[in-house]
Amino acid sequence: MLVGKERFLVSRGAKVFLAILWFGLSTTGLLADDMKESVEEAAQILATGKLTHHTDRSIIIEVVNLHSKKRDQTAKAIETQLYQALGKEFKDFKLLFLEDSLAGINLNKAIFIHGTYEPKGKNVTAIFSAVIGMKGEAVGQAQVTFDAPKTVGEALVAVLDIEIKGIDENQRRAYSDMFRSRLQKSGKIRLASSAEVAKMSPDAIQKSYQCTRDECATIIGEQLGVDRVISTSVIKLGKEKYMISSKVMDIKNGSILSSETLRFQGDIEEVVDPLNQLADNLVGVGAESGGPSLVAAEAGSGMWLWHSLALGSVGVTLSSSSSAAAQYDDLATQNKALETKYKNAATQAQLDEYQNQFKTNQDKMKALNSQMTQFNGLAVVAGLWETYLIFFGGESEVASLKQPNLHFAVQPSRAANESASLSLSYQW
Repeated sequence: MLVGKERFLVSRGAKVFLAILWFGLSTTGLLADDMKESVEEAAQILATGKLTHHTDRSIIIEVVNLHSKKRDQTAKAIETQLYQALGKEFKDFKLLFLEDSLAGINLNKAIFIHGTYEPKGKNVTAIFSAVIGMKGEAVGQAQVTFDAPKTVGEALVAVLDIEIKGIDENQRRAYSDMFRSRLQKSGKIRLASSAEVAKMSPDAIQKSYQCTRDECATIIGEQLGVDRVISTSVIKLGKEKYMISSKVMDIKNGSILSSETLRFQGDIEEVVDPLNQLADNLVGVGAESGGPSLVAAEAGSGMWLWHSLALGSVGVTLSSSSSAAAQYDDLATQNKALETKYKNAATQAQLDEYQNQFKTNQDKMKALNSQMTQFNGLAVVAGLWETYLIFFGGESEVASLKQPNLHFAVQPSRAANESASLSLSYQW
């Protein structure tokens, strides 16, 4: 006797994906202010409490990533901005970072301001809590949301003032402006305003963190909202002998994308021509390649590729699932007709023929059912992947799916300058 009637709903994977994608898109639409204004607002909120009247005039600051509990580059940028904002509100207080030497500070009476930040799609939410002593009474809290750093079609580059000793500040700025002007004239990069760079006080940031210009470049770049930073230094090697070095650094991971070094001999006031040559070398002026793509490459093009792959995977897998479902339904209809024919068969030969055909169809339906499950699973994982890209930009593993003959996974990058990888294998 022939038995078995099954139908498969293709829409389940699609519904799950659409629900996830809708949630991601709706969440990223929240309104937000820029980081500087938001952190200043948080500092003002903290200053409205009883902190300004606290007897111990020390404030210790620390900001970490909510999930990793680490002081990554974004945490350091928020921390520095908070340091500057609190300095305006608590003018007669001594401000310190938790990593600074705390010798001479009464840790039981000092004010600790702990901050955490959490990326949420296109926004970042930061929470700051003020506590008396390391584990004492909570005396204030502020929560703000601001725009996450945005990438644009063309990389925006900030050129820091040249680090050079033996000349006065006006000369240093003049050489820095000439260097920027040379880079700008190449037409190969889009520079951030030098006034904006000066407004961020890179020297003050260096002093706060006790770091070199290169080490602090990514923090400065994050605060400026640029994609890359060019850091340049002039080092004296001997009598009238100098070395000029310039680096292009990626703000996202702190990696060095390009670097140029040259030497010149003469008086330090003759550094203009070598600086112009260094600028030309850095952007590849006169080179057949038209300049290194690391400086003027389009930011975010790789991310758009990952978005395309994720959405393309959703489309292909749902289409394949729909095709398999249509074949499944056709075979189910055939088997229903075979059941009727089987009941009305007049000979044993007809009974055998209908039974064999029914069994063959059932085997095909079983295979199609397995394919539909796998394709819908892939659609859901691809949907999770796309949602993850919207929220976090692909910096950790999204998910993996393992079925017989099938393995699909999105893996994080193992190196700072590598993209996340997609692993997909299926044995037909």
